[in-house]
Amino acid sequence: MKIRALLALLAVSVSFSQLSSAWAGGYIQLSGAPIFQKTDRYSGDTGLGGTFEAKTINAASGLGYDFRGTLGYAFWNKMLVGFTYDTGRAPLKGEAVPNQSAGRDQLEKFTDMGPTLGLIAGRFHFLGTYLFSGKRSYSDKDIDDGSGLNMRDNFYEQKLSSGFQVNVGYTAPLSRIFSLGISLIYKSASYKSGTFTSAENPADNYTDRAFTSKPVEAELNPMISMVFAF
Repeated sequence: MKIRALLALLAVSVSFSQLSSAWAGGYIQLSGAPIFQKTDRYSGDTGLGGTFEAKTINAASGLGYDFRGTLGYAFWNKMLVGFTYDTGRAPLKGEAVPNQSAGRDQLEKFTDMGPTLGLIAGRFHFLGTYLFSGKRSYSDKDIDDGSGLNMRDNFYEQKLSSGFQVNVGYTAPLSRIFSLGISLIYKSASYKSGTFTSAENPADNYTDRAFTSKPVEAELNPMISMVFAF
């Protein structure tokens, strides 16, 4: 009887262990892509870059990033409940050429976040996120070609109203807990208010002004994804 009881207890323990193993697990996905730009479009002579005048223009360039991160829990190793945080920056800088052309210093940034629900089917994932908080900003400076001082120094910022993000991808396991692959991420967002500051025209400044017509932004980007499941 004691042996039977011990065997029964062992069987229950193993079954519970297997059930617990299949029941839930931690899930982290880190997706990202570099952003590289190089252009002399800002020269202003043609709208698309280049010049018809005898002057030198330094092309503006910059290397930034676009990052999407999700932390969650995968119930039954299939249904994901989590939270997503996105951030990115895209700088663009070009030196002025003395007495010939102005320089440029631009920077675009964004952050947004929200709860995520998803499905995990083997190596495939499908994640949907509701974006409830975030902002995007853009700074724009023209650098004088003679003095090196800023001829224009403007800053724009907009607060997120709402949005959503869909992340579909495939990752191949490289170890027991680590997978590497690719994701296709679509994001759509609208913005409810804006802030503007101008160094040369402070009278034009405004803070957190509500839009009568909300600006909308949508994008579709492929990204490299790393998944940690444990």
